[in-house]
Amino acid sequence: MPLLEVNKINKHFGGLHAVNDVSFTAEKGSISAVIGPNGAGKTTVFNLITGFLTPDSGRISFEKSEITNLKPHEIAYQGILRTFQNLKLSGTMTALENVMIGRHTKSKSGFLSGLLNLPRTWKEEKEIRDSAFSILEKLNIADCAGQEVSSLPFGKQRAVELARGLAGEPRLLLLDEPASGLNIYETAELGSLIRKINEMGVTILLVEHDMSLVMDISDHITVLNFGKKIAAGHPREIQRNEDVINIYLGDFDA
Repeated sequence: MPLLEVNKINKHFGGLHAVNDVSFTAEKGSISAVIGPNGAGKTTVFNLITGFLTPDSGRISFEKSEITNLKPHEIAYQGILRTFQNLKLSGTMTALENVMIGRHTKSKSGFLSGLLNLPRTWKEEKEIRDSAFSILEKLNIADCAGQEVSSLPFGKQRAVELARGLAGEPRLLLLDEPASGLNIYETAELGSLIRKINEMGVTILLVEHDMSLVMDISDHITVLNFGKKIAAGHPREIQRNEDVINIYLGDFDA
């Protein structure tokens, strides 16, 4: 069953048709990827799904409910969270504190409760801390909990970002070029983390340039070029698609 349905969305920036009548779905429990060369419209599609941009036309649905015109925080509360190509972590905070920030969509204590330092605020703070630490444990990075993020290797920082995304209990997690800046060994570890998150019941949709990672972990791939969808299918189908080979991938059988 499709968890996410993107139906004929369009987005113009002046005379540039950045996203041109694009449709695809992300099946519940799957790992799906959107790929294509620079300027293909991939990140624009992510921004449309998460409410940072509004489509000029088309429809986006999550669990059969339309989210096309919702604001980013409203979409986050629906259960759709994302990471960014450029890390958005606070380098002066610890890994644990960064993950705790990811729980803000689940926080119930308001500003006044925090200001008055009420007992229910203490309880919620402890619950958030315990939950954040549990996520670090599940991703095998609990040893980083007390370290400032800026002191961690880049691969570990990516893992902390994934942990923070998990802290909001997403049903759909969008990963925007998660392998950017990673070496081959860190990318392999990232692939294992993404699979582990998926096995926790989180549907994954990623934009990524590292084709080895994409082909290794994806169940389904959508290919964009100049804002248009030119192919869609399972990894092996995409590897053998002549249009994709010509514009982007190269011969995977070489």
